Amino acid sequence: MPFTHPVPDWNAQGAEPPESLKTTGWAINQKPPADYFNWFFYNSAKAIIELQLEAINADQKGVANGVATLGADGKVPASQLNVSAPPDATTTQKGVVQLSNSTTSTSEILAATPKAVKDAKDGLSAQIGILSGLNTTAKDNLVNAVNELFTFANDGKTKWSSVIGSPLASSDTFTQMQTKTQTIKNTLATNLTNKGQSSTGTETLTALANKVANVSTGKKVASGSGWSSSNTVTNITGTDGSSYYFEVSGLDFQPDLVLIWNSSGYLTVAKRSSSLYSSYKVLVLDNALNPGKSSFYLSGDFYMNYGGFRVAARANKSYYWIAYE
Repeated sequence: MPFTHPVPDWNAQGAEPPESLKTTGWAINQKPPADYFNWFFYNSAKAIIELQLEAINADQKGVANGVATLGADGKVPASQLNVSAPPDATTTQKGVVQLSNSTTSTSEILAATPKAVKDAKDGLSAQIGILSGLNTTAKDNLVNAVNELFTFANDGKTKWSSVIGSPLASSDTFTQMQTKTQTIKNTLATNLTNKGQSSTGTETLTALANKVANVSTGKKVASGSGWSSSNTVTNITGTDGSSYYFEVSGLDFQPDLVLIWNSSGYLTVAKRSSSLYSSYKVLVLDNALNPGKSSFYLSGDFYMNYGGFRVAARANKSYYWIAYE
């Protein structure tokens, strides 16, 4: 409610008393000057006027067009504020959001707390591992590490396809390259088996390649020259007894037919004995040793085995020889 008592109107300004008088006050029997009284009444009236003009009556607190009061918490209650509650925030509107510690929520109105961000980061690190543990040169950037790994793998495919050749191509996947390489091994194993070298595609490529050297390419032939032995051997079936012999070793096959001859015209044509004559080792088809016989068998110390042969010789002389598988 408004003030009911008017302020006395006093316009004489008077003179302000000195500070010493303001401090000690009036003394007994002292007569105050009129100017001092006028100064006091004038300033008192002005101060009261200011209070009435600026002060708020008690019935104006907490009402419209009045002043707000503080609640028990020391804050102005919302009911006294001439404002509306802010709306909830959305992806298209500013507003109030609620904090959340969830790392799995799909909400578009909740805001992540620092704890939620840390939990998400820790969870991601647990899934992808520690970058410093990568076996790549790049260890501080996952993209760089993956690119390095891709380059390494691509170089490997390029080198693989370059060594093997068609049908492998550097653009193949590793699975395609493995399938094509296995097909090549299977084909090689089949071809080796068809050539008498039993093979399977499960063998190593080195093992299959080594078998190629064992594939027969036809009858083998070897030739040379040398001296017959000065010692004689015995048990010459169909002859008069002992004979000189001519011997060769170091062949990589078993000879089936051997010819030895020299400049004097001595000739021996020997053939490995068949199983029909198992008691003999060498069949002599023509021999200057015994011109009267066109063929006879040699046993005892004579042989035609894998790696070499020993056949009868007419005399201790230098001979030329040739052996056929």
